[in-house]
Amino acid sequence: MKKKLLIIVIILFYVNTEAQVSVLVQADSILQTGNYRLALQQLKKSNDESYAISKKIASIYQTVGNSAKAIKYYQKAFQLQPSDEIKEQLAKSYQFSGNTAKAIRLFNEVLQGNPNNYLLKYTLAKLYLAERNAQQSITLLNELIENDPSNPNYYYQLGKAYEKTGKDPSKGYLKAYLLDSLHIKSIYQLAKFFKAIKVRDSSELFIDIGLKLNPKSLNFLQLKAQNEFLNKAYDSTITYLKKLEAQNFKTLFVYKLFGLSYYKLKDYENALAYFNKAKQLDFRDASILYNKGLVLKAMGKYKMAE
Repeated sequence: MKKKLLIIVIILFYVNTEAQVSVLVQADSILQTGNYRLALQQLKKSNDESYAISKKIASIYQTVGNSAKAIKYYQKAFQLQPSDEIKEQLAKSYQFSGNTAKAIRLFNEVLQGNPNNYLLKYTLAKLYLAERNAQQSITLLNELIENDPSNPNYYYQLGKAYEKTGKDPSKGYLKAYLLDSLHIKSIYQLAKFFKAIKVRDSSELFIDIGLKLNPKSLNFLQLKAQNEFLNKAYDSTITYLKKLEAQNFKTLFVYKLFGLSYYKLKDYENALAYFNKAKQLDFRDASILYNKGLVLKAMGKYKMAE
């Protein structure tokens, strides 16, 4: 009798396992077409609340950005079969939902059990940085650098962390650039850093490197236009401003610099036109009214300038 019961249990186990595998295979096949809603329907229709099914449903919800549902199903999977793998995914769902406190707590719990999970350590370092806990971020990043000193991203993030604490960030950004000459984020930060401390030659060097890598970069085009204006190269300033305008980047900064450049070139009609455009964006900006007055005076329209 006991043998018969054992055989029945084994048969039921294999039948359920086969059915579960079949549902998962069908869901994966549907997901390959991009129809995630149909895949979810297929998984839920099976009425199988097993670990594998719950985990699969959670991963789909996480992929499509439904963090609340992802958390629900990852919690269900964790109750059925606790593991650091699920805890890490649950932490990511909390992170995506904006609950960074819970995400940080769970990430740290996973790291306690596996301190060599460097991918997770890097994720946590960036999360600490986003949460204005730069010192914790620096600690983790230095640990990562000790393990892998050839990764430019660690130095880039270290530069950002030092910047948050008011320390010199340039060493981190420069090290990232030296390790990877295509690391455009570090190049941009170096261009900004040298501009801020008024080392114009170094700033221009990194701006030009950035534009060579990405000629349409809005960030580098803005920096280049500013530098050209400071160098009194007004025609060149306008050239770079037009590149911004061509990308529909029509900001107060662009219009004001257009107006000032045309004013310096004594092209008063265009100067006035751009200061008027700037005024439409911010009619309270006193500098626009002042510069517009200078243009009108230069045009001999003294009454309008008053």
